[in-house]
Amino acid sequence: MSIDLSIILLDNSVRERFHTLDWLSNQTISRDRYELIWVEAHDRVVEQVKNKVDHLITMHQPGIPLKHASENAGIIQAAGRIITMCDADAVYPPEFVASILASFDEGRKVLMHYEERSNVSYPDGATLAQIRVMPFSVWPNVGACLSVLRRDAIGFGGVDEHESYRGLICGPNELTWRMINSGVPEVWHDLHIYHFRHPGSDGEAIN
Repeated sequence: MSIDLSIILLDNSVRERFHTLDWLSNQTISRDRYELIWVEAHDRVVEQVKNKVDHLITMHQPGIPLKHASENAGIIQAAGRIITMCDADAVYPPEFVASILASFDEGRKVLMHYEERSNVSYPDGATLAQIRVMPFSVWPNVGACLSVLRRDAIGFGGVDEHESYRGLICGPNELTWRMINSGVPEVWHDLHIYHFRHPGSDGEAIN
């Protein structure tokens, strides 16, 4: 069976929890229709991640990494017709993958994903229903989560790897504006994802 969707998740040795992989592994769409690609900017390999993703890429970048190089590595690895670049420490509803596929059945677009953000830590054992009623603030695309056709991501040259983008600058936003300015429709998805505060959220490496 061909891959419909490739989900690219980034780390630069700051993730101390990996609940995202559990949420993304339990979707309403069959697991063989989408793949999880984890790109580590440095060289850390976490067994929990290795066992739950389809592809694990280590970039071995020193110091402050060039995030955009990691994103492009994920795009190159991706086999899906659609690629989603999204936050590697968020909560994803079980219909997340199905909703993306349904959206692209309607045609070409830049599909943007709202990320609701909280100042509290991830609540172990909480159900999605409980999470959805927690107090959140929404910063439009602060997590730079979007979905596009893979042929578009490649056709527009991926994300810009210029040195001025080194650090936590969001490559998907840069690619998004180039696509929108060329006439590709921008659509904001009505299915939200949820992000909780964590020690590495500001880019401080976890040792």
